[in-house]
Amino acid sequence: TLAETVGVIALLISAASFWDSHQERVRSEARETAPVAKPKLTLTGRAVDDGARLDLSASADGIVVQTQTIMFPKALDADAVDTTGDAHIDASWFEDGLLATVPEHDGVFTGRMPVGIITKFEVNGETITDTALYDRGYTLHPRTLRSDRVELQGLSLVSRGLGDRLEAKLEARWKAGNPG
Repeated sequence: TLAETVGVIALLISAASFWDSHQERVRSEARETAPVAKPKLTLTGRAVDDGARLDLSASADGIVVQTQTIMFPKALDADAVDTTGDAHIDASWFEDGLLATVPEHDGVFTGRMPVGIITKFEVNGETITDTALYDRGYTLHPRTLRSDRVELQGLSLVSRGLGDRLEAKLEARWKAGNPG
């Protein structure tokens, strides 16, 4: 009869609706329990003020740098520097130590120097700490009657996620590039 047919159709629709609801709940639970990949921070550097300063920024959209601690090799006798909001590296922070470690040269000298950077950044409302080792490029320009002028060139990522090993990796990279 018509009533039985309508009843069977209603039962099938109800079963399909229950099945769809169950599948959506399973998918939702899987999304909630799946590990969320933390965004990886890669800094880029742009030279300003004739290379006296390197402005740092995150290479990905949506990442807001909050604070940084920038560490230099011990051989440079330069203290670590903390920045807040204005992520940058100034040549004046380490130039005396760098000039004392560079070998004798005639004319322009180009090199790399490792730096350790601990960055606290925010993405999607979550604060994350990144510990990374970078190489910073520089050029020394000779000047008459004064020491060379340090011009900062840029920044390239060496390794990230170093945690407590950052200082040891920084020193090892410095020694590998400056065996003297």
